[in-house]
Amino acid sequence: MTFGIVAYHFACYSAADLRFLNVHANGVWGGTLNSAFFALSGFCLQNKYGNIRFDILEFYYKRWKTVVFPYALIFTYAFLNNVATYGKFFYLNIPKWLLLLSFIGEDGYVQWFHPTYFTIGVWFVGAIILIYLLYPLINKFFKLNTIVYLIILFVLYEVLRIKGPSATPIDINPVTCILSFSVGMALSTVKDFLFTWKAFLVSGIISIPTLFIPIGLSHNTKELIIGWMLFVFMSNLGNRIQSVKFHRVISTLSKLSYTIILIHLPVLHKILIGWNTDSIGRSIIVLIGTLSATCVLSVAVDIIIKWIYNTKPFVWLDSKFIK
Repeated sequence: MTFGIVAYHFACYSAADLRFLNVHANGVWGGTLNSAFFALSGFCLQNKYGNIRFDILEFYYKRWKTVVFPYALIFTYAFLNNVATYGKFFYLNIPKWLLLLSFIGEDGYVQWFHPTYFTIGVWFVGAIILIYLLYPLINKFFKLNTIVYLIILFVLYEVLRIKGPSATPIDINPVTCILSFSVGMALSTVKDFLFTWKAFLVSGIISIPTLFIPIGLSHNTKELIIGWMLFVFMSNLGNRIQSVKFHRVISTLSKLSYTIILIHLPVLHKILIGWNTDSIGRSIIVLIGTLSATCVLSVAVDIIIKWIYNTKPFVWLDSKFIK
């Protein structure tokens, strides 16, 4: 899914006609993969915290350490690079306080509503941080009555969708994001069924053909459902591949996935400055080069972040917040 997001953004900025990386028969790859990412996040968080009592401060500290801090660190480097390029600290004609949004990972999300210093990452990061902040409350409503809670979210989503187009796409709306996240939470409660052959076949039958054959639902609803089914199908597929080498490669790449999401846009833009072409064949080669360069840089960034985590300030913070 991470590589899919990189390919989607590459297609958005490439001079070549790479629409097969941009859209599928029933929607846009960006929206589809984002809904899968939200479901994945909800699944993992609920799987870990859903049935235990957890310390709120420890929960928030871990989210800050693993999500917000890397964002702020990488943004600082990218921001100082822009400062050197433009020759002034506040190089955009927007309120200075908006720079703070970048250090808490919210600039990509807020930019849909107001200009920010957005440079790295994607809007999804800001949306998921907000959901993490709300997770204890979301989990309470989820546990009260899962079915009713999901129905209410879907009804709210439908009201927003029927209301008509707005300046902000509906998949950016917090209701839509929380809906996909909550679907992932619900899937975590049926793990035993999720990894059966029946779930594997049903998710494959729903998701794979709909990437090629148009169906008659609303654009955004199709993206949501296909994204959820792709999450189930791909998780199931990975679970069924028995190769140790495959799992080793996937495990290694998965640890880099967040860093790849954070740095891929600046890398992509830099590469396309000199290597943009309208040739589809050459563009695919440039895309492979972009993915490779992003992975290599992600390894370097990951090493730096791990080194920082082992410094005395972080060791001290860990001792205070992690039990």
